[in-house]
Amino acid sequence: MSSDGVGALIQVIRRADKDKPTKEDKAELDRILREHPALWRAAGDIMEQAGRKLAADMSATYAVKRSVTAGWEQLQKDLARPGDEELERLLVQQAALAWLKLAVTEYQHAHFLISGGETITKCDFWERRLSAAQRRYLRACETLARVRRLRLPAVQVNIGAQQVNQVNAM
Repeated sequence: MSSDGVGALIQVIRRADKDKPTKEDKAELDRILREHPALWRAAGDIMEQAGRKLAADMSATYAVKRSVTAGWEQLQKDLARPGDEELERLLVQQAALAWLKLAVTEYQHAHFLISGGETITKCDFWERRLSAAQRRYLRACETLARVRRLRLPAVQVNIGAQQVNQVNAM
């Protein structure tokens, strides 16, 4: 898409996102997204927005927020492979977002523990929240690894001079 096309798309998105958009503005955005389905990422990738909001809203210094955001972006690049299909791209995004949630929760948990003087109920809440974030992260990583393993070609090893292959003989 040319820079003029990008500028036009941004204008259409802004008109459709205002408090009271006209039917024409909404219809124009709908038409553009129907004709160019890949633009949904530019127009409103919710996973991307969730990650950015999570990092921006954490109670930390600017340097910590930027560092966490940079780490999250780099992790997505590191986990991605050339030739990944859409499912793998979505799982990479999910694993990176789960890592970001875990990192933010770890940071908040550590801050909470250092502050001290809290009730057992609050301590239990933070422990459960941290455990849930850890489980989500591990599950996202395991799912990505499992899908990638399924895509590997089957390897056949021939041992011996004479081989008999049997496939589902019933």
